[in-house]
Amino acid sequence: MECPLNQGPTIWNYMKSEWKQTFPKTQWLQPTIELIRGLGSIQLRKSPRWMSEAYIERITEALWLIWTIRNNQIFKKREIPVELATKMIKRTLQFKKETEWTYITKIKETSHKDKKKLEKKWGKTMNKN
Repeated sequence: MECPLNQGPTIWNYMKSEWKQTFPKTQWLQPTIELIRGLGSIQLRKSPRWMSEAYIERITEALWLIWTIRNNQIFKKREIPVELATKMIKRTLQFKKETEWTYITKIKETSHKDKKKLEKKWGKTMNKN
């Protein structure tokens, strides 16, 4: 998780800054192995369920990216520089936001409440294309 070769610190730092930007009043909880093992049962204290879901999604995306970078190093013998890792995590989060927005606005019959929840979950960076 913290290995600099798989850009773990870069990815976790980006996630922390993105969280602080989106939820300035809620502290970022640095993931540990124990927390990751129980990820599906996490409920952030004094926070609505959608915020816990937002946290879980961010951790899951970061873990997937770290795993992908590690596999590139092991099987393809390809190093991923910090700049590329940062671009990858930005694109991953943007894709996730756009996919959820499309689902909420174009596919699912949804209420205004669902759209507001999604905007809260992703913050001011929500792309409404």
